[in-house]
Amino acid sequence: MNWKNTYLLSITVIILTVVASIITNYQYGFTPNLIGNALTFIKLFIFFSFINILNKSITAKAIKKYLRPLEYALYIFITLNIIAVVTLTFQLITRPDLFAHFQIIISYALQIFTIYLAINAFYLRKKILGKYNAVQKINYTPTDVNALKTKTYNTIDDRLSLCKRCVNKAFDSKTGLICGLDNAKPSFDTYCNDFIVNEAETERIDKTEAIEKPGFFGSWKGALVMSILGFARFAMRGLDDPFGVVFLALGLGWLVIVLTSRKSN
Repeated sequence: MNWKNTYLLSITVIILTVVASIITNYQYGFTPNLIGNALTFIKLFIFFSFINILNKSITAKAIKKYLRPLEYALYIFITLNIIAVVTLTFQLITRPDLFAHFQIIISYALQIFTIYLAINAFYLRKKILGKYNAVQKINYTPTDVNALKTKTYNTIDDRLSLCKRCVNKAFDSKTGLICGLDNAKPSFDTYCNDFIVNEAETERIDKTEAIEKPGFFGSWKGALVMSILGFARFAMRGLDDPFGVVFLALGLGWLVIVLTSRKSN
């Protein structure tokens, strides 16, 4: 999942978690689980602070102050989340009657989403900004030209993906990206022998794709799968089973965010 979708979904999950906690505490009282509620809100505050500073760091292409300690603190809370999810999974397997408790299922789903989004944020931070160093330096691996030679270029998009990394590329105001050698759109099917890699441009493209390329979980496909599964569960069980309702709502919300993000791009 790309960073834009990770950021938007993280904000959504944080808001949903706060709302779910308020509703649960309103029904059952805040005092009995004071420590648990305090830890939940501390975790959400750290998570929000981390993704907010990470978003600023990615925008500025430099690691901002407090990003590193916040990430390390989030490691602890995500580990606790994983333990809680594993424990609850075992309980749901051994006690199916727990599925009847709406609050438990919502909490379970939100914790899984939080774990996934946090881990994806850690991965994107390392991929886009590199490792934490005293002197900020983003490492880049030179292009493997031999690997490019083994690929097939059957479509115009496949060919342009190679052309945009070449020093011979040019731009035409009417047709867009073209080859600067013959001023025409590429027509090769296997590999262009005139290709000369532009390392600086390739590095820029790779970093941009890490931020913007959605992948399965950041595309409409992942959101649609969750929506269909939620709808199927809801159709079979109705309102008596909150599990389907929760995943249908999350799937539809996810789909809206992804499509909105794609439109803005």
